[in-house]
Amino acid sequence: MNIAIVIGASKYQPNLVDLPACESDSEAVSHMVQSTGKYHEWLVIREETSAALVKEKLAAFTSKHKEDKKIEEVFFYFSGHGDFDGAEFRYLLSDYDPKRPNQTSLQNSELDSLLRSLGSSLTVKIVDACQSGITYVKDKDAMEGYLKGTQKHFTNCYFMYSSQSDQPSYQSKEMSWFTRRIVEAVVNHPASTLRYKDVIDYVSDAFTDNPLQKPYFVAQADFTEIFIPRDKALIKKLSKLLQVVAGAQEERADEDRPSSFVELVKQDASKYCTEEEAHAIMEQLYQKIQNYSPPPEFRDLYELKHEVAYDYQETPNLTTIGLWLLQNKHDYFAEPFYNYKHDRVFKRKEGISGLITTTEMPYAALSVSAVPRFQNIPQMKCFVIPVISKTHLRLFWTWVEVRDIGWQESGILAPGQWTTQELPLKDAAAIGRWVATFISDMWKETRALIQAKLGIGEGQ
Repeated sequence: MNIAIVIGASKYQPNLVDLPACESDSEAVSHMVQSTGKYHEWLVIREETSAALVKEKLAAFTSKHKEDKKIEEVFFYFSGHGDFDGAEFRYLLSDYDPKRPNQTSLQNSELDSLLRSLGSSLTVKIVDACQSGITYVKDKDAMEGYLKGTQKHFTNCYFMYSSQSDQPSYQSKEMSWFTRRIVEAVVNHPASTLRYKDVIDYVSDAFTDNPLQKPYFVAQADFTEIFIPRDKALIKKLSKLLQVVAGAQEERADEDRPSSFVELVKQDASKYCTEEEAHAIMEQLYQKIQNYSPPPEFRDLYELKHEVAYDYQETPNLTTIGLWLLQNKHDYFAEPFYNYKHDRVFKRKEGISGLITTTEMPYAALSVSAVPRFQNIPQMKCFVIPVISKTHLRLFWTWVEVRDIGWQESGILAPGQWTTQELPLKDAAAIGRWVATFISDMWKETRALIQAKLGIGEGQ
């Protein structure tokens, strides 16, 4: 027996932007699931996608089937917003609230527990997590380690994620890039049956020359497992869907295309900032951060302290940022800073120790400290380092715990892991959303530290 679960979350409350493409994504995948004859039972959730309803339906569906004698395969597909906080991946649902992340999302650990209860021979998860409007999945090493950890929960599995951990997942108004390539794999495959390995190969090749988005795959199987059988009716249906997508994109491109070469240049030039504009945007970034007060539950526990630094002397673990600047192609006015060793004749590079900006900046770094009013709770300090180009702002940020090293002195407990995100300089709304998420995550990290230190549970 084979069973399938398809979730498409396209409409979101004001905390997140709507994702219209996720509706057609889930329509295409649900058609594959329902029309091929491979899957005997399925659950499709596309309209009512609040967290409570989705979790209720998932629990009921898995409870119904976990007593089945033999489930060969369980297939899970999700298209919508997603987020990874360094420890947990979350499928964000239509009522997502960053102040209540556990209640308003589906945690991957919960999903894995439900899927494991089915005892299937093969588990498949395809995740088209469109992350526009929220913090991107950030730390590549952390995400890869997390996925490999979840992989151990299953005997045989295929996990397919739409982008690398430091990238967003893109979509047009009609369909997400990643899901579209999966549909194309079904339509264009020359054989009558399509293996999961064939899908992985097709999608990987389709994104080879795409620097914006690289899908990520985890496979723990022997590559013989069949995704779906192909027939004329299925190919006709999916081909028609692709034609609608392509036609809509061509029509929109014709409407948006400048009528002359000069207009094309002018349109692209509108993305660029002058030095004065860029500096003003950086000042606005700092002001937006300052405008946030502690949430109600923290107001009696902490006071906020904001600082501007004009050098990097107090900022921890800058080597990570220097390495990022070395290893990634970019137009930012920044470059790695090297240590040098001098001998009698030569000066030699000894390794990267941080970064240096190649243009004047209004400040080097920002920090936000949650200073405790009581001695028994931890102090949290957050560092933000901006680098800019003429068109984009890239932010690096980290959270660190500060410990007492004397009655009047304190020091950083351990260097933090830096995360990063790129934003268009002229997109004030995107910068505002980043600040809101950054502050929310800061308090989430602070709360976790308090709970760990005092030994209290999540709900207390």
